[in-house]
Amino acid sequence: MLMDVFFQYAPVANVKKKKRFHFHSFLSHVHEEIHKLKQRDLQEKGRQFSIDTSEQNNPIYRVGLTIAQSTSLLCLDEFQVTDIADAVILTQLFGILFRRGTVVVTTSNRRPQDLYEGGLNRGYFLPFLDLLQHHCIIHAIQSDLDYRRLLAKSSTSFFGTNSIIQPIFDEILETIVQVEKVGTEKNGGGFPYQSLELPVGFQRTITIEYSYESSASKSSSSSSSSDSSPPSSPLRAVRLDCITLCDADIGSMDFKAIATYFDIVFLENVPIMDLEGHNRARRFITLIDELYESKCCFLLSTMKMKDEVDAVTTTPMDLFRGNFSQSRLHGQDVVLDNDGDANDEDGDHNNNKGDVLAHEFGVDVATQGGVAVGSLASVRELSFAFQRASSRIVEMCSRSWWEKQLY
Repeated sequence: MLMDVFFQYAPVANVKKKKRFHFHSFLSHVHEEIHKLKQRDLQEKGRQFSIDTSEQNNPIYRVGLTIAQSTSLLCLDEFQVTDIADAVILTQLFGILFRRGTVVVTTSNRRPQDLYEGGLNRGYFLPFLDLLQHHCIIHAIQSDLDYRRLLAKSSTSFFGTNSIIQPIFDEILETIVQVEKVGTEKNGGGFPYQSLELPVGFQRTITIEYSYESSASKSSSSSSSSDSSPPSSPLRAVRLDCITLCDADIGSMDFKAIATYFDIVFLENVPIMDLEGHNRARRFITLIDELYESKCCFLLSTMKMKDEVDAVTTTPMDLFRGNFSQSRLHGQDVVLDNDGDANDEDGDHNNNKGDVLAHEFGVDVATQGGVAVGSLASVRELSFAFQRASSRIVEMCSRSWWEKQLY
């Protein structure tokens, strides 16, 4: 929200050179452009070109140069680093942007010196942190007021158990999307649905089982119309299973494809997120970020867990058990201490979890505080992303958000 306001009013002479991205989208764009350059070089110059290590032929340098030439102000929302490959790319890329005079403004849950904390081979990333602190002015913004929750206050919420949200989704399909119910079968909810292969990028697709489309549109309910207005696209809705989606080997590009194509997203069977399933939790939060960026209308239903009461998920924040401060990893209690290291419930470092992982996968696993080092950066980032995700769920699931986006 703060980034949106800044971007809107930032004075730049050439408006086309002012660009804003969510960080996931920016990284996807960079990876895609690097891939295109490599493919073009392979076709035009053969395989020998790939061993040319000069800066001018480095695809990261060339992509950075292109971005710098077309961008005076680059705004990146939700800056985070959880992968060593991204860390290495960013070091080179931002060096070019800063040398070419591009102004970079970012928001993040972490201070620059804390980015990629605990990550594998973090030493390769440290020069980038020095670069950031040299070229950027750091502002710590403290606020206890959640403006998203404030906007959604006293508004109907499309968040709850499946038994509550499923009938609401059925009503939305009938009244807003204007799909006529044709049966009572469970699959598709009795509504005619389509299965489709949604293009993602890099010649990949993602399978969508339950999608619904209507000739109704966002502007069709608007009281004002103009003959010069462009034709409206049909409203599209989708029903997704959280575990099926977030346990799959997919990432931000797949979620962006979903968020871009559909106007209404119903995510059902959302479980409690914990440390043992930190990959699922990371994908879930990335999905929420992409849906929010694309202004999707959102419904979320929670899964009723064994030995759990419904009250455990009365608010979106309840989806993130203990903010990952206390969870279970391979059947043992784990607490992340103030340094982000893993302790057992008695406060001692639980050093045998790496042995458990090594035994399960048959490989040597480097550990820190008993947790695989490669996963520490992503786990730490998740612990800072929960409140943002919870806040966005509250706003996207509110009737006030729906009225703003659809009408």
